[in-house]
Amino acid sequence: WFSLATRLAMRTVGCLVAFGAAGIPEVRSSNGVLNTSLVFGPHLLESPALTLWTRAYNNTVPGPTLRVRPGDVVQIRLVNNLGADPAGRAPANTYRMPNTTNLHVHGMHVSPLGHSDNVFAHVPPGSERMYRYELPWDHSPGTFWYHGHLHGSGTLQVGGGGAGVLIVEDPPNSIPEPYASMPDRVMMLQQLPVPSLTAVKNYSQGRLFHLQHHASGLSGLEKIRPTANTAEYNVGLVNGEYQPVLRVRAGRWE
Repeated sequence: WFSLATRLAMRTVGCLVAFGAAGIPEVRSSNGVLNTSLVFGPHLLESPALTLWTRAYNNTVPGPTLRVRPGDVVQIRLVNNLGADPAGRAPANTYRMPNTTNLHVHGMHVSPLGHSDNVFAHVPPGSERMYRYELPWDHSPGTFWYHGHLHGSGTLQVGGGGAGVLIVEDPPNSIPEPYASMPDRVMMLQQLPVPSLTAVKNYSQGRLFHLQHHASGLSGLEKIRPTANTAEYNVGLVNGEYQPVLRVRAGRWE
């Protein structure tokens, strides 16, 4: 699987909850704190290219965009609404526990301990966990992303679209005009290796990841492949959409 979060420009969103590109919700901190919930559960991803059952945060691929600033406190309630894991135990670092998860803020300079960025935590189906990230006052601005990081289930969860953008915004008056007032375009690029993920689902004895339909131009998606190296069978999405169109007025910077 492959995911890339990128930002074309910078703009302050003037409200707590807004909707960005392609209707992806945006949640931002207020008075130095971001409080939100991420509900990880089954999601029917529908597009003209394909329809499949996968996993997602808050019923959207990608998940909500989170906007914070250096020095903020980020508090996230992670709720696991997935069904029960298959019975039995599998060795560590193999495909296993497809519905157990946790939360990792990729690239962030925060504590890896306790209820912060602890990738060893387990959030089983039907349970929840509070995460608290204390950003240093000098945390570098940039575009980061969040996703599950439990070894054994990460491939199926993240590869199936379970991820979202996390932006640490520039402090006020830290960058010159006109850059500070440019319209902001957030794009998350994701590659879904559908045949490989189907194989991972079968190996881990999971049930959730099922291709229901695909366009005729996307042949081969129903063939189970052992690796994700066959790029012709990957489905590329931008903000959860297949081959979207971005229109920008001539002479305008974004």
